[in-house]
Amino acid sequence: MRTDPREKEVIVDEALNIAVIGTGVMGSNHLRVLNRLDEAQIAAVVDADIVRAEEVAREFGVRAFATVSEMLKDSEKIDGAVIATPTKFHIENAEELVSSGVAVLVEKPISISIAEAESLDALAISKGIPVSVGHIERFNPVIIELMNSSYRPIIHIDIRRIGPFSSRINDNVIHDLMIHDLDIVRNLVGSPLASVQATGRAVLTDSYDLAVALLVFESGVTASLTASRLGQKKVRQIDVTLEDSQVSGDLLHQTVVAHQANPGKVTSGGSGFAQASIEEVKYLENRTEPLAAELRDFFSAIASERLPLVTVKDGIEAVKMAQQVTAAADSKLL
Repeated sequence: MRTDPREKEVIVDEALNIAVIGTGVMGSNHLRVLNRLDEAQIAAVVDADIVRAEEVAREFGVRAFATVSEMLKDSEKIDGAVIATPTKFHIENAEELVSSGVAVLVEKPISISIAEAESLDALAISKGIPVSVGHIERFNPVIIELMNSSYRPIIHIDIRRIGPFSSRINDNVIHDLMIHDLDIVRNLVGSPLASVQATGRAVLTDSYDLAVALLVFESGVTASLTASRLGQKKVRQIDVTLEDSQVSGDLLHQTVVAHQANPGKVTSGGSGFAQASIEEVKYLENRTEPLAAELRDFFSAIASERLPLVTVKDGIEAVKMAQQVTAAADSKLL
């Protein structure tokens, strides 16, 4: 299993022409990072809001288009495209691009429809075109560190992903936020999911704004996940319980701390225990912005015609898990 996105990375000899579809928050983030990477150059900007598209395009000195069809018709060579539109438009844009021989990085979730995502996967395989899915936490140094075999065997994983409300989000909190952590635990555990319990609350929208899930894997590993957009600050915390220690990771600040307690001793009074603990702060190599690492993996896949680190099948598995959690939470409402 590849655990480090830098492994087998291919050097891109000539800057790739990359288009960005969608100019919302994630599209803007991709444009910001693309603009400083030597391996690529922004080729075009696409957004159904052509006024917005033209405004963003002027900033980067490129052309703006209202649709992917217009871009493919009127642009010079496009090597790859980032799709950062609302989820419901992911597949139609991706299929049009892949059919034209353009590699695609699709933001998560890849689709709400499993059938549509499987259709895209089949098309990409038939065309031999790389398609990556934007599960950005796979490129976080904390997660790369935790994939190391020294952090095994895992007993339990606890992840909290909390942040303030944003009216721009249309997906429920399970498909918007928790899906990151579903992908993380699936890769850390490496075992099929056996059972799911979940509960959710709709507070500010008509869909879940807070969700809590308890997962049990066939290996016996358990995971508890909390996702909320009702918080007052961002929290991205993962705690992994091992047989002899606990490892805590802060995904925002990219830190990992391992805690290990020495066996206690009965005190001279015989009434309690004196317990010493060891705390080790791990050094994470090659700290970088995960989005830059994700894009570089995408470029490498284009240059080498290999699979990206996060494939369509990975994206599909994350959506399947999100659907299971949603169904479990829905059952509590009956």
